[in-house]
Amino acid sequence: MKKTLLITVVCILAIISLQLAVFADMGAPEIEPYKASISNVNGAKYYNSEGNEAGKLDYGTTITISYEIENWETKERTATFSFAEEQYEFYTISINDITPLEDEAEKVKYSKEDKEELIILSEDGVEISEGPAYGYEKTGVVIPKGEELTGYRTEKMGSAVPWFFVTYEGTSGWVCELNGVIGYGKDYENQKLLTPRATKIYKEADYRKAVAVIPANTIITDFLEIDDWSQGYYVTYEGVSGYLSNGYCAVNFPWLETEKKSFEYEVNYPEVKLYKEANTNGEVLIDNIPVGTKLEYFYGEDIRFTGWIYTSYNNVNGWVYYIEDGSVYKDYLQYANDAILAQESEEIEEDVIEENEEVTENTVTERENEETVMNEVATEEQKENKGSSTMVSATQIVIICAMFGVTIAVTSFVTIALVNRKKK
Repeated sequence: MKKTLLITVVCILAIISLQLAVFADMGAPEIEPYKASISNVNGAKYYNSEGNEAGKLDYGTTITISYEIENWETKERTATFSFAEEQYEFYTISINDITPLEDEAEKVKYSKEDKEELIILSEDGVEISEGPAYGYEKTGVVIPKGEELTGYRTEKMGSAVPWFFVTYEGTSGWVCELNGVIGYGKDYENQKLLTPRATKIYKEADYRKAVAVIPANTIITDFLEIDDWSQGYYVTYEGVSGYLSNGYCAVNFPWLETEKKSFEYEVNYPEVKLYKEANTNGEVLIDNIPVGTKLEYFYGEDIRFTGWIYTSYNNVNGWVYYIEDGSVYKDYLQYANDAILAQESEEIEEDVIEENEEVTENTVTERENEETVMNEVATEEQKENKGSSTMVSATQIVIICAMFGVTIAVTSFVTIALVNRKKK
Protein backbone atom coordinates (compact mmCIF):
# COMPACT_ATOMS: atom_id res chain seq x y z
CA MET A 1 0.00 0.00 0.00
CA LYS A 2 2.78 2.39 0.97
CA LYS A 3 4.69 1.55 -2.19
CA THR A 4 1.65 2.28 -4.38
CA LEU A 5 1.01 5.56 -2.58
CA LEU A 6 4.61 6.73 -3.02
CA ILE A 7 4.60 5.90 -6.74
CA THR A 8 1.31 7.79 -7.17
CA VAL A 9 2.75 10.88 -5.43
CA VAL A 10 5.84 10.78 -7.67
CA CYS A 11 3.68 10.59 -10.81
CA ILE A 12 1.52 13.52 -9.70
CA LEU A 13 4.56 15.69 -8.94
CA ALA A 14 6.10 14.81 -12.31
CA ILE A 15 2.92 15.85 -14.14
CA ILE A 16 2.74 19.15 -12.23
CA SER A 17 6.41 19.86 -12.96
CA LEU A 18 5.85 19.27 -16.67
CA GLN A 19 2.88 21.62 -16.74
CA LEU A 20 4.88 24.32 -14.95
CA ALA A 21 7.70 23.94 -17.46
CA VAL A 22 5.35 24.24 -20.43
CA PHE A 23 3.40 27.26 -19.24
CA ALA A 24 6.02 29.11 -17.20
CA ASP A 25 7.16 31.28 -20.09
CA MET A 26 4.50 33.97 -19.86
CA GLY A 27 6.51 36.30 -22.10
CA ALA A 28 5.26 34.36 -25.11
CA PRO A 29 1.65 34.67 -26.25
CA GLU A 30 -0.46 31.73 -25.16
CA ILE A 31 -2.48 30.12 -27.92
CA GLU A 32 -4.84 27.24 -28.29
CA PRO A 33 -2.57 24.41 -29.49
CA TYR A 34 -3.02 23.58 -33.15
CA LYS A 35 -1.74 20.97 -35.57
CA ALA A 36 0.40 22.16 -38.45
CA SER A 37 2.31 20.57 -41.29
CA ILE A 38 5.72 21.47 -42.67
CA SER A 39 4.96 23.59 -45.73
CA ASN A 40 8.54 24.22 -46.83
CA VAL A 41 9.15 21.81 -49.72
CA ASN A 42 12.82 21.62 -48.78
CA GLY A 43 11.99 20.65 -45.22
CA ALA A 44 12.44 22.78 -42.10
CA LYS A 45 15.20 22.99 -39.53
CA TYR A 46 14.25 23.07 -35.87
CA TYR A 47 16.25 24.20 -32.84
CA ASN A 48 16.58 23.15 -29.20
CA SER A 49 16.06 25.36 -26.17
CA GLU A 50 19.70 26.55 -26.32
CA GLY A 51 19.18 27.81 -29.88
CA ASN A 52 21.29 25.09 -31.50
CA GLU A 53 20.11 23.23 -34.60
CA ALA A 54 18.57 19.96 -33.46
CA GLY A 55 17.34 18.41 -36.70
CA LYS A 56 15.24 18.78 -39.81
CA LEU A 57 11.61 17.85 -40.51
CA ASP A 58 10.50 16.65 -43.95
CA TYR A 59 7.86 18.38 -46.03
CA GLY A 60 4.36 17.35 -44.93
CA THR A 61 5.35 16.25 -41.41
CA THR A 62 2.63 17.04 -38.87
CA ILE A 63 3.47 18.62 -35.48
CA THR A 64 1.42 20.18 -32.68
CA ILE A 65 2.24 23.80 -31.87
CA SER A 66 1.99 24.56 -28.13
CA TYR A 67 2.86 28.27 -28.13
CA GLU A 68 4.51 30.99 -30.20
CA ILE A 69 7.22 33.60 -29.77
CA GLU A 70 7.85 36.92 -31.49
CA ASN A 71 11.32 38.44 -31.18
CA TRP A 72 10.84 42.05 -30.07
CA GLU A 73 13.85 43.29 -32.00
CA THR A 74 13.71 41.38 -35.29
CA LYS A 75 9.95 40.62 -35.32
CA GLU A 76 10.89 37.04 -36.25
CA ARG A 77 8.16 34.61 -35.22
CA THR A 78 8.77 31.05 -34.13
CA ALA A 79 6.56 28.22 -32.92
CA THR A 80 7.31 25.74 -30.13
CA PHE A 81 6.57 22.01 -30.23
CA SER A 82 7.77 18.74 -28.71
CA PHE A 83 7.91 15.09 -29.74
CA ALA A 84 5.73 12.60 -27.91
CA GLU A 85 8.76 10.54 -26.91
CA GLU A 86 10.59 13.61 -25.57
CA GLN A 87 8.14 15.14 -23.12
CA TYR A 88 10.68 17.36 -21.39
CA GLU A 89 12.41 18.75 -24.47
CA PHE A 90 10.94 21.58 -26.53
CA TYR A 91 11.95 22.78 -29.96
CA THR A 92 11.35 25.91 -32.02
CA ILE A 93 10.65 26.22 -35.71
CA SER A 94 10.06 29.22 -37.96
CA ILE A 95 6.43 30.23 -38.47
CA ASN A 96 7.26 30.61 -42.18
CA ASP A 97 7.97 26.87 -42.46
CA ILE A 98 4.61 25.64 -41.16
CA THR A 99 0.94 25.82 -42.14
CA PRO A 100 -1.96 24.90 -39.82
CA LEU A 101 -4.09 22.02 -41.05
CA GLU A 102 -7.18 23.14 -42.94
CA ASP A 103 -9.74 22.37 -40.24
CA GLU A 104 -7.81 23.85 -37.31
CA ALA A 105 -9.20 27.39 -37.52
CA GLU A 106 -12.76 26.06 -37.60
CA LYS A 107 -12.23 24.31 -34.26
CA VAL A 108 -11.67 27.60 -32.43
CA LYS A 109 -14.89 29.10 -31.12
CA TYR A 110 -15.37 32.53 -29.56
CA SER A 111 -17.40 33.47 -26.52
CA LYS A 112 -20.23 35.97 -26.97
CA GLU A 113 -19.97 36.87 -23.29
CA ASP A 114 -16.22 37.58 -23.23
CA LYS A 115 -16.07 40.64 -25.46
CA GLU A 116 -14.32 44.03 -25.54
CA GLU A 117 -14.86 47.27 -27.42
CA LEU A 118 -11.58 47.72 -29.31
CA ILE A 119 -9.74 50.54 -31.06
CA ILE A 120 -6.83 49.93 -33.45
CA LEU A 121 -3.71 51.85 -32.32
CA SER A 122 -1.04 50.67 -34.78
CA GLU A 123 0.02 53.20 -37.41
CA ASP A 124 0.01 50.43 -40.03
CA GLY A 125 -3.30 48.99 -38.89
CA VAL A 126 -3.85 45.32 -38.04
CA GLU A 127 -4.29 42.53 -40.59
CA ILE A 128 -6.94 39.91 -39.93
CA SER A 129 -5.75 36.30 -39.64
CA GLU A 130 -7.75 33.16 -40.34
CA GLY A 131 -7.03 31.76 -36.88
CA PRO A 132 -5.83 32.91 -33.42
CA ALA A 133 -2.11 32.31 -33.95
CA TYR A 134 0.74 33.66 -36.07
CA GLY A 135 0.93 30.42 -38.03
CA TYR A 136 -2.42 30.93 -39.74
CA GLU A 137 -2.76 32.53 -43.16
CA LYS A 138 -3.59 36.22 -43.41
CA THR A 139 -6.85 37.30 -45.03
CA GLY A 140 -5.30 40.34 -46.71
CA VAL A 141 -7.80 42.66 -44.99
CA VAL A 142 -6.20 45.37 -42.83
CA ILE A 143 -8.18 47.24 -40.17
CA PRO A 144 -6.87 50.85 -40.22
CA LYS A 145 -5.71 52.86 -37.22
CA GLY A 146 -8.51 54.47 -35.23
CA GLU A 147 -11.15 51.95 -36.29
CA GLU A 148 -13.46 50.95 -33.45
CA LEU A 149 -15.02 47.49 -33.38
CA THR A 150 -16.14 44.68 -31.08
CA GLY A 151 -13.78 41.79 -30.34
CA TYR A 152 -14.47 38.40 -28.75
CA ARG A 153 -12.16 36.10 -26.83
CA THR A 154 -12.02 32.36 -27.38
CA GLU A 155 -14.33 30.09 -25.41
CA LYS A 156 -11.61 27.70 -24.29
CA MET A 157 -8.94 29.90 -22.72
CA GLY A 158 -10.67 33.24 -22.25
CA SER A 159 -8.51 36.33 -21.80
CA ALA A 160 -5.29 34.28 -21.49
CA VAL A 161 -5.09 34.26 -25.29
CA PRO A 162 -4.10 37.66 -26.73
CA TRP A 163 -6.34 37.26 -29.78
CA PHE A 164 -9.75 38.72 -30.59
CA PHE A 165 -12.31 37.46 -33.08
CA VAL A 166 -13.57 40.44 -35.12
CA THR A 167 -15.61 41.24 -38.19
CA TYR A 168 -14.61 44.18 -40.38
CA GLU A 169 -16.35 45.13 -43.64
CA GLY A 170 -17.69 41.62 -44.12
CA THR A 171 -14.42 39.80 -43.29
CA SER A 172 -14.23 37.79 -40.07
CA GLY A 173 -11.09 36.49 -38.40
CA TRP A 174 -8.61 37.05 -35.61
CA VAL A 175 -6.35 39.95 -34.59
CA CYS A 176 -3.58 39.88 -31.98
CA GLU A 177 -3.44 42.52 -29.27
CA LEU A 178 0.30 42.16 -28.56
CA ASN A 179 2.75 45.08 -28.67
CA GLY A 180 0.04 47.62 -27.93
CA VAL A 181 -1.57 47.51 -31.37
CA ILE A 182 -5.06 47.29 -29.84
CA GLY A 183 -6.57 49.31 -27.01
CA TYR A 184 -9.70 48.69 -25.02
CA GLY A 185 -11.76 50.40 -22.35
CA LYS A 186 -10.96 50.89 -18.69
CA ASP A 187 -12.40 48.52 -16.13
CA TYR A 188 -14.01 51.40 -14.21
CA GLU A 189 -15.38 54.73 -15.40
CA ASN A 190 -13.51 56.72 -12.74
CA GLN A 191 -10.20 54.88 -13.18
CA LYS A 192 -7.23 57.30 -13.22
CA LEU A 193 -3.44 57.34 -13.45
CA LEU A 194 -1.06 59.53 -11.46
CA THR A 195 2.55 60.23 -12.48
CA PRO A 196 4.89 59.82 -9.48
CA ARG A 197 7.61 61.83 -11.21
CA ALA A 198 8.31 63.37 -14.63
CA THR A 199 7.21 60.52 -16.91
CA LYS A 200 7.79 59.99 -20.63
CA ILE A 201 5.17 59.18 -23.25
CA TYR A 202 6.53 56.87 -25.94
CA LYS A 203 5.63 56.65 -29.62
CA GLU A 204 5.39 52.84 -29.62
CA ALA A 205 4.83 50.15 -27.01
CA ASP A 206 8.51 49.18 -27.10
CA TYR A 207 9.20 52.28 -24.93
CA ARG A 208 12.22 53.48 -26.89
CA LYS A 209 11.41 56.79 -28.52
CA ALA A 210 9.81 59.41 -26.29
CA VAL A 211 7.50 62.04 -27.76
CA ALA A 212 6.56 64.03 -24.65
CA VAL A 213 6.97 64.23 -20.90
CA ILE A 214 4.21 64.45 -18.33
CA PRO A 215 5.11 66.44 -15.18
CA ALA A 216 5.11 64.75 -11.79
CA ASN A 217 1.81 64.51 -9.90
CA THR A 218 -0.30 64.80 -13.04
CA ILE A 219 -3.64 62.98 -13.07
CA ILE A 220 -4.45 61.29 -16.39
CA THR A 221 -8.01 60.32 -17.21
CA ASP A 222 -7.75 59.97 -21.01
CA PHE A 223 -6.22 56.52 -21.51
CA LEU A 224 -6.87 52.98 -22.74
CA GLU A 225 -5.74 49.60 -21.49
CA ILE A 226 -3.36 47.63 -23.72
CA ASP A 227 -2.20 44.03 -23.53
CA ASP A 228 -0.53 42.63 -20.41
CA TRP A 229 2.60 41.68 -22.34
CA SER A 230 3.33 45.29 -23.32
CA GLN A 231 2.53 46.30 -19.74
CA GLY A 232 1.19 49.77 -20.11
CA TYR A 233 -1.45 52.23 -21.26
CA TYR A 234 -2.20 54.31 -24.33
CA VAL A 235 -2.60 57.86 -23.00
CA THR A 236 -3.33 61.32 -24.32
CA TYR A 237 -1.83 64.37 -22.60
CA GLU A 238 -2.17 67.94 -23.90
CA GLY A 239 -3.00 66.65 -27.37
CA VAL A 240 -0.11 64.18 -27.54
CA SER A 241 -0.91 60.46 -27.61
CA GLY A 242 1.41 57.55 -26.94
CA TYR A 243 2.34 54.74 -24.61
CA LEU A 244 3.02 54.95 -20.89
CA SER A 245 4.60 52.02 -19.04
CA ASN A 246 2.59 50.85 -16.04
CA GLY A 247 5.88 50.57 -14.14
CA TYR A 248 6.13 54.36 -13.98
CA CYS A 249 2.64 55.43 -13.01
CA ALA A 250 0.41 54.98 -9.99
CA VAL A 251 -3.13 53.71 -10.40
CA ASN A 252 -6.11 54.66 -8.30
CA PHE A 253 -8.50 52.13 -6.81
CA PRO A 254 -11.81 53.33 -8.25
CA TRP A 255 -13.88 50.70 -6.49
CA LEU A 256 -12.76 52.26 -3.18
CA GLU A 257 -12.67 55.94 -4.11
CA THR A 258 -15.41 57.40 -1.95
CA GLU A 259 -15.35 59.67 1.06
CA LYS A 260 -15.59 56.72 3.42
CA LYS A 261 -13.41 54.06 1.81
CA SER A 262 -9.71 53.82 1.00
CA PHE A 263 -6.69 51.64 1.52
CA GLU A 264 -4.75 52.20 4.72
CA TYR A 265 -1.04 51.89 5.41
CA GLU A 266 0.41 51.88 8.92
CA VAL A 267 3.92 53.32 9.24
CA ASN A 268 6.21 50.51 10.40
CA TYR A 269 9.66 52.13 10.35
CA PRO A 270 11.14 55.22 12.03
CA GLU A 271 11.92 58.42 10.11
CA VAL A 272 9.50 57.73 7.28
CA LYS A 273 9.31 60.84 5.07
CA LEU A 274 6.66 62.47 2.93
CA TYR A 275 8.15 63.41 -0.46
CA LYS A 276 6.88 65.90 -3.03
CA GLU A 277 7.54 63.31 -5.75
CA ALA A 278 8.16 59.56 -5.66
CA ASN A 279 11.91 60.13 -5.42
CA THR A 280 14.08 59.45 -2.38
CA ASN A 281 16.50 62.16 -3.52
CA GLY A 282 13.72 64.67 -4.10
CA GLU A 283 12.18 67.39 -1.98
CA VAL A 284 11.04 66.27 1.49
CA LEU A 285 7.75 67.83 2.62
CA ILE A 286 7.61 66.22 6.06
CA ASP A 287 10.76 64.77 7.59
CA ASN A 288 9.41 62.25 10.09
CA ILE A 289 6.03 60.55 10.20
CA PRO A 290 5.67 58.77 13.57
CA VAL A 291 5.62 54.97 13.73
CA GLY A 292 2.06 53.69 14.02
CA THR A 293 0.56 56.52 11.96
CA LYS A 294 -2.22 55.24 9.71
CA LEU A 295 -2.23 56.80 6.25
CA GLU A 296 -5.16 56.51 3.86
CA TYR A 297 -4.39 56.44 0.15
CA PHE A 298 -6.11 56.06 -3.22
CA TYR A 299 -3.06 55.77 -5.51
CA GLY A 300 -0.32 53.16 -5.34
CA GLU A 301 2.71 52.27 -7.45
CA ASP A 302 5.04 49.27 -7.55
CA ILE A 303 8.49 49.49 -9.16
CA ARG A 304 10.67 46.39 -9.19
CA PHE A 305 8.97 44.92 -6.09
CA THR A 306 9.19 48.19 -4.17
CA GLY A 307 6.43 50.71 -3.84
CA TRP A 308 5.12 54.21 -3.28
CA ILE A 309 1.75 55.46 -2.11
CA TYR A 310 0.23 58.88 -2.69
CA THR A 311 -1.24 60.00 0.60
CA SER A 312 -1.85 62.94 2.92
CA TYR A 313 -0.37 63.72 6.34
CA ASN A 314 -1.24 66.84 8.37
CA ASN A 315 -3.17 68.11 5.32
CA VAL A 316 -0.05 67.85 3.12
CA ASN A 317 -0.24 65.65 0.02
CA GLY A 318 2.78 63.67 -1.07
CA TRP A 319 4.48 60.32 -1.55
CA VAL A 320 5.53 57.77 1.06
CA TYR A 321 7.94 54.97 0.25
CA TYR A 322 6.13 52.28 2.19
CA ILE A 323 9.06 49.97 2.87
CA GLU A 324 11.44 52.75 3.83
CA ASP A 325 14.27 51.61 6.14
CA GLY A 326 13.41 47.97 5.46
CA SER A 327 15.86 45.44 4.03
CA VAL A 328 14.22 45.62 0.61
CA TYR A 329 14.62 49.40 0.66
CA LYS A 330 18.34 49.06 1.38
CA ASP A 331 18.68 46.62 -1.53
CA TYR A 332 16.88 49.15 -3.70
CA LEU A 333 19.33 51.92 -2.76
CA GLN A 334 22.28 49.62 -3.43
CA TYR A 335 20.84 48.83 -6.85
CA ALA A 336 20.48 52.54 -7.59
CA ASN A 337 24.04 53.26 -6.47
CA ASP A 338 25.35 50.47 -8.71
CA ALA A 339 23.39 51.96 -11.60
CA ILE A 340 25.02 55.38 -11.03
CA LEU A 341 28.49 53.83 -11.06
CA ALA A 342 27.64 51.96 -14.26
CA GLN A 343 26.50 55.19 -15.86
CA GLU A 344 29.76 56.92 -14.95
CA SER A 345 31.87 54.10 -16.40
CA GLU A 346 30.17 53.84 -19.77
CA GLU A 347 28.04 56.00 -22.00
CA ILE A 348 24.30 55.30 -21.82
CA GLU A 349 22.40 56.09 -24.96
CA GLU A 350 19.76 58.74 -24.26
CA ASP A 351 16.24 58.74 -25.69
CA VAL A 352 15.81 61.16 -28.57
CA ILE A 353 12.67 63.21 -28.18
CA GLU A 354 11.71 64.32 -31.67
CA GLU A 355 8.38 65.90 -30.83
CA ASN A 356 7.29 68.37 -28.19
CA GLU A 357 10.83 69.52 -27.41
CA GLU A 358 9.55 72.58 -25.61
CA VAL A 359 7.42 70.45 -23.29
CA THR A 360 10.39 68.22 -22.62
CA GLU A 361 12.72 71.09 -21.74
CA ASN A 362 10.22 72.60 -19.31
CA THR A 363 9.29 69.42 -17.51
CA VAL A 364 12.39 67.25 -17.29
CA THR A 365 14.53 68.34 -14.34
CA GLU A 366 17.09 66.64 -12.14
CA ARG A 367 17.66 63.81 -14.68
CA GLU A 368 20.79 62.64 -12.86
CA ASN A 369 19.11 61.89 -9.56
CA GLU A 370 18.94 58.38 -8.18
CA GLU A 371 15.32 57.60 -9.11
CA THR A 372 15.67 58.59 -12.78
CA VAL A 373 18.72 56.35 -13.16
CA MET A 374 16.66 53.54 -11.62
CA ASN A 375 13.90 54.09 -14.19
CA GLU A 376 16.27 54.14 -17.17
CA VAL A 377 18.03 50.95 -16.09
CA ALA A 378 14.69 49.21 -15.53
CA THR A 379 13.56 50.31 -19.00
CA GLU A 380 16.76 48.95 -20.55
CA GLU A 381 16.21 45.62 -18.78
CA GLN A 382 12.61 45.55 -20.00
CA LYS A 383 13.74 46.07 -23.61
CA GLU A 384 16.38 43.36 -23.31
CA ASN A 385 13.84 40.92 -21.92
CA LYS A 386 11.37 41.68 -24.74
CA GLY A 387 14.05 41.62 -27.41
CA SER A 388 15.47 38.23 -26.54
CA SER A 389 14.11 34.74 -27.02
CA THR A 390 12.03 33.62 -24.07
CA MET A 391 13.28 30.05 -24.43
CA VAL A 392 16.12 30.70 -21.95
CA SER A 393 13.72 30.96 -19.03
CA ALA A 394 11.86 27.90 -20.23
CA THR A 395 15.12 25.96 -20.38
CA GLN A 396 16.01 26.88 -16.83
CA ILE A 397 12.61 25.87 -15.59
CA VAL A 398 12.72 22.55 -17.45
CA ILE A 399 16.11 21.77 -15.88
CA ILE A 400 14.90 22.71 -12.40
CA CYS A 401 11.71 20.66 -12.82
CA ALA A 402 13.68 17.69 -14.10
CA MET A 403 16.09 17.89 -11.16
CA PHE A 404 13.15 18.22 -8.81
CA GLY A 405 11.48 15.15 -10.32
CA VAL A 406 14.70 13.10 -10.12
CA THR A 407 15.18 14.11 -6.48
CA ILE A 408 11.64 13.09 -5.59
CA ALA A 409 11.99 9.80 -7.47
CA VAL A 410 15.31 8.90 -5.80
CA THR A 411 13.95 9.81 -2.36
CA SER A 412 10.86 7.71 -2.96
CA PHE A 413 12.76 4.62 -4.11
CA VAL A 414 15.21 4.87 -1.19
CA THR A 415 12.24 5.10 1.18
CA ILE A 416 10.64 2.04 -0.44
CA ALA A 417 13.89 0.08 -0.13
CA LEU A 418 14.23 0.96 3.55
CA VAL A 419 10.62 -0.04 4.21
CA ASN A 420 11.11 -3.39 2.47
CA ARG A 421 14.36 -3.98 4.34
CA LYS A 422 12.70 -3.26 7.64
CA LYS A 423 9.93 -5.77 6.81
CA LYS A 424 12.54 -8.44 6.06
